[in-house]
Amino acid sequence: MKDDEAPERGSRDLVMESHFMAIGFWYRVFGVMTFLSAAFLILTSATKGGGIKEAVGGEFPIVFVLLFSSVLQFSIGHYMSKFSNSARLFCIFALVIALAFTVWSIANSTGGLSGIKRIVSIAVPSILVFFSLSMIYALSIPRAARVCRKEYLELLKNTPDQKSRPVDSPFFYGFMIIIVAGIAGNLILVVK
Repeated sequence: MKDDEAPERGSRDLVMESHFMAIGFWYRVFGVMTFLSAAFLILTSATKGGGIKEAVGGEFPIVFVLLFSSVLQFSIGHYMSKFSNSARLFCIFALVIALAFTVWSIANSTGGLSGIKRIVSIAVPSILVFFSLSMIYALSIPRAARVCRKEYLELLKNTPDQKSRPVDSPFFYGFMIIIVAGIAGNLILVVK
């Protein structure tokens, strides 16, 4: 079976399982990173003399957004790895919103930039647009819905000898490329 072909009925779709596991892995990683960002924000605000109460409640309401986001990301990742259809649908919804925001930011953030900085400010988010579209496609096709069905989950229990791994999915490495491109792009934009 090739990667782009659906498996026969009654057999496992290890390729699609790998996609779910890779996306789930990175959503959990980003959930932890977002939580650590909120904790860092609270601690840095508290050390500036305001105290934790002011940091969480008054000065930085963004902390609540970060904490909520971290729980949401981690939950999506956890349930994606368990092939939950609700997590799949919510992930598609979140990707569409993120995609819209990314396209909007590409259209509105290049003013005043020229040369390599303008190219980077368009190229790096464009990688994210392509990647988001590919994830939306992969999670929207019937093969993805099949992996979330009750019958398929029973098949998983009956075939423990077959294993799928997140590293077998291009989405596992795609997130790494986006992280590296984002860091490199930000460094280029910061350098004068």
